[in-house]
Amino acid sequence: AVVSTQSTGDMTDNDNDNKKKKKKEEEEPVIGLIQYYRYAEVYDVGLIVISLVVSIFKGFSWPAIMIIFGEMIETLGRSEEIVEGEKTITESMLTFAYWYIALGFGQIVAGYLASACMNISAERQATKIRKEYFAAMLRQEVGWYDNISSGELMSKRGIYFTLNSKPDE
Repeated sequence: AVVSTQSTGDMTDNDNDNKKKKKKEEEEPVIGLIQYYRYAEVYDVGLIVISLVVSIFKGFSWPAIMIIFGEMIETLGRSEEIVEGEKTITESMLTFAYWYIALGFGQIVAGYLASACMNISAERQATKIRKEYFAAMLRQEVGWYDNISSGELMSKRGIYFTLNSKPDE
């Protein structure tokens, strides 16, 4: 019978070291924020900027609603002080209602515009990535295709693009 001179603790440490090395090799590199937009063209960057500006407007509309609400409450509080020549309470509240309608309509338009600009930019960039990925596959040597089974290539492509954007419909 052969007896091992190594203790089981040493073997466990070696196994842990091997697992750590494999884990480091398997970890994907960290991608910076700017690298996400490396496929964006000037048009795409313009759409993103429009989307950000419109989103900021949409965000600032909420404090505006609170200011209008405060003015409305203040007007209701001084309803007894209204003198001749000023608007009646009904007319004042109608003015506030118009402001609310305008801000609500503005929020709907701003939300749609921000979402549409971002989606258009994302789809354009995803299309460019797909084209470059396909071109990179075509540049591979013939032997590269021998190592991959028939369904594996499309499966990898599908998984890759599902993670980065919505799948083709």
